[in-house]
Amino acid sequence: MKAFLVDDSPMALEQLGAMLFEMGDVEIVGEAGNVQDAEQGILRSRPDVVILDIQIAGGSGVDVLRTVKKALPSLKVVVLTNHPFFQYRVKCMAWGADYFLDKHNEYVRIPGIVRQLRWAGERPDSRGEDLP
Repeated sequence: MKAFLVDDSPMALEQLGAMLFEMGDVEIVGEAGNVQDAEQGILRSRPDVVILDIQIAGGSGVDVLRTVKKALPSLKVVVLTNHPFFQYRVKCMAWGADYFLDKHNEYVRIPGIVRQLRWAGERPDSRGEDLP
């Protein structure tokens, strides 16, 4: 599974990268710390999943979410935030986020969520076209 990480904290990017690397089958295809680099990197690398902080330089993770989901509607996005306010959750889910996590309380859920998304992506087509 290919992952792209977006956070303006180098330490957070390092921790996320290490956590996903330990899973053994996740390839980090890019990292960004601002809106412009995130949008360009995601659209160029076409990852399977994006782990996206809301508060980043140059705008908001919501801006990134809106842009990349328009271009790549099947892209899976896990939003992380230190500010898990209800209005952010509603906005992110409306723009297509698959998960909205509080960095302080739900960070440890990321490997399980990535496994679940990978498994869902590997399932045979529901119409049976991939079955023998």
